[in-house]
Amino acid sequence: MELIKIETSEFDSIYAHLEKNFIQDERRDLAEAKALLENPDFTVYHTVDGEKNVGFVTVWSFDGFDFIEHFVTYEAYRNQGYGTKVIELLKSGGKALVLEVELPNDDIQK
Repeated sequence: MELIKIETSEFDSIYAHLEKNFIQDERRDLAEAKALLENPDFTVYHTVDGEKNVGFVTVWSFDGFDFIEHFVTYEAYRNQGYGTKVIELLKSGGKALVLEVELPNDDIQK
């Protein structure tokens, strides 16, 4: 399992998954989200297992901790342990890890 920083040209496809997996209140509009790619503290990574791109994660790096803003495992790869592997990989960076989660009130939040 590895994290690979996305290329700016790949962001539109990532954003399509943001729209599918997060309600409007939990994501920025496309222009604002794309502009974040210029911020050195913000990174979007593909989550890759061998040849398979299984999802993505957006990470803010701060002094002493990393904050996961968005974390998606693509539907075809869910419930196969990829989320745990990504969290373990991020934790191996040596910084504390902060991840906001939602109460499971609907299918998207679950």
